[in-house]
Amino acid sequence: MVFLALAALPLAGDVGGSQARPFKAKSVAYVTADYGPTYDVDMDGQATDLGNFKGQFLGIQYFPEGPDGPSNVGSGTLTAANGDSVTIHTVDYPYDSDESIGVVHGTYVITGGTGRFLNASGHGSYVAVFDFSYITPPEFTFAGTIVF
Repeated sequence: MVFLALAALPLAGDVGGSQARPFKAKSVAYVTADYGPTYDVDMDGQATDLGNFKGQFLGIQYFPEGPDGPSNVGSGTLTAANGDSVTIHTVDYPYDSDESIGVVHGTYVITGGTGRFLNASGHGSYVAVFDFSYITPPEFTFAGTIVF
């Protein structure tokens, strides 16, 4: 349980001149490779302090999905246009779905980065909405804090 270990990391406060700031992001996601229970995801979005970003994730889907465990666990990097990046780990749970739309609620932990985000930390939650007709890509909305 990598996520449980990550949850014990310090997440907020003033560390060596760093300060907690609100972190908000919106993005769309595209599965670029599917290996069965694991998959690669590319994201395009916009976030506070990052600006426009590209994201690359490796996800793991768990079976069976349901309230007793996560449906997806992911790890990846959000990279700003100038090359600075934030490392983020995610876990989400199914929330609601019907034949056309699926919704998952998740949490994230920021565990570092590069450039101005070196040694960044933070945490928060996100909601993802999936259009099962695949007319539009999944949309993610993140809200929480980042410390850098």
